[in-house]
Amino acid sequence: MIPADFYKKVTKNPTALGPDDLITLGLHLIQLGVEIAGVLAVILVMLSGYNYVASGISESKEKAKSMLLNSLIGFAVCVFSWIIVDLVITFMTFENY
Repeated sequence: MIPADFYKKVTKNPTALGPDDLITLGLHLIQLGVEIAGVLAVILVMLSGYNYVASGISESKEKAKSMLLNSLIGFAVCVFSWIIVDLVITFMTFENY
């Protein structure tokens, strides 16, 4: 996840970090969060699909639909928030006007 040059800077002289390095670290942490959310979303979609198929005709079928919808909405919110943060940081660090 963290680039090798950033890791070398941190291990050689941790006080030599600048604002660009902190922004890079923040972006990598956000990317890690999105990847974790993606894995959780896939697990929840699989679980809700299994619950939907196994429930037959009952109230738990509605619960499975709700779980599927909520997991997809949560993943979409996570991805769109990552896109917004990425765009804001890109525009804040853009040096060539």
